[in-house]
Amino acid sequence: TFDADVTLKGQDGAYKIGGVIAPKKIMVNIPETYSTSIPELNIVKSAKAVKTQSPMGELIDIDMRVDAPNQIFVRGWGLDAEFGGTLDISGKLDAPLFDGTLKSLRGRYSEFGKNFEIVRADMKFSGTIPPNPVMDILAQTKAEDIMAQIAITGALAKPAFTFSSVPALPQDEVLAHIL
Repeated sequence: TFDADVTLKGQDGAYKIGGVIAPKKIMVNIPETYSTSIPELNIVKSAKAVKTQSPMGELIDIDMRVDAPNQIFVRGWGLDAEFGGTLDISGKLDAPLFDGTLKSLRGRYSEFGKNFEIVRADMKFSGTIPPNPVMDILAQTKAEDIMAQIAITGALAKPAFTFSSVPALPQDEVLAHIL
């Protein structure tokens, strides 16, 4: 559910949609399993294809802001977190660009038989299509006599995982304490 203040302006066959979307609550459920196969499509393009007119999405510019200070819930695969933030949406309707940051407000993550507290979780969107936010996530848990930490950084499509601890130990020893 959301509130929105949206305008649509047009002139000479071009259009611009703008405004602010204020979600009241967003639920993102991460599925426990994904399909193991991707269907293959055989696409044949004709050399004689002629573009007669622009698709409608190419004619509409976007200037929108999603203002969600809280109530973005992400759950699944051991994650239970609430996020908030602002995203600007620009570009064309058929190829929107997302810019902004979502930050964790609270959360926990369960993995390796342990419950981790999310210390920080930022997702920075920088206009790519499809959206591929850069993550900066730190979760920690007490593991024996250390505070074990897992950091997830980098692009969502290719994250990097590192293990650290307080007091400082090598990554393999931190993982041994967690397990």
